[in-house]
Amino acid sequence: MNYLKHDFASRRRIFELGAWFAQLPATIQEKLLSEGRERQLNAGQKLFDQGDAPTGLHGIISGEIHIKGTASNGHDVLMAIHRPADWTGFLTCIDHQPHPMSAVAATDILFLTVPPASVHAIFETDIAAFRHLLTPELRVGRANYRWLIEMVTRPSLQRIASRLLDLARWPYGSRAGPTSPIDNVSQEDLANACNLSRQTMNSALRQLEKRGFIRIGYGRIEIVDSRGMQDFIASNPEEIGKL
Repeated sequence: MNYLKHDFASRRRIFELGAWFAQLPATIQEKLLSEGRERQLNAGQKLFDQGDAPTGLHGIISGEIHIKGTASNGHDVLMAIHRPADWTGFLTCIDHQPHPMSAVAATDILFLTVPPASVHAIFETDIAAFRHLLTPELRVGRANYRWLIEMVTRPSLQRIASRLLDLARWPYGSRAGPTSPIDNVSQEDLANACNLSRQTMNSALRQLEKRGFIRIGYGRIEIVDSRGMQDFIASNPEEIGKL
């Protein structure tokens, strides 16, 4: 893995587009950029593997990373997508435990790595600083509670719509945030992410497209009506029917 010199000012401009970095105090922003080491990976390579020791915080400069969890039966499940200006690695920096999932380069990627020791020195100075590190994982915990409830109470079509919105947004952000196209994800990957068959996923995507919520292209899904899709997810399941 290559370590590269990076342009401090240009990297700041990229990361300021991300919600987490943008709300950090200027002193913490500067420390992250100065302590970070620029790295690159080719598509298919892993940034870290499930069970690896903590590797620090990683900010995406270009390209796309897929976060995947491997079940006991060996099946990989797509959990999140990280895009430019996104950061990942918060949980292991907080609890100092091994990575619970793997990070795979879906495309060639360029990213900034802040080593664990530097993360600790930056964020473990006081409660206010540590809260900045902790907040993204608290949001994930709330999102996971919501998803578990939806899994047992919502029809498949609503669950799929909810999952698509999650994958189209930064996993540590607000449900009301902007969406990005979902690229480099197969229908089989989406089906596994929702614990459904590929046939059910294919039918659901066509229904969501017919309703005007998404646009399906070659290897791409775009959310074209996120507000309408959010209202649909929150609607009464009895009015929708099951697939």
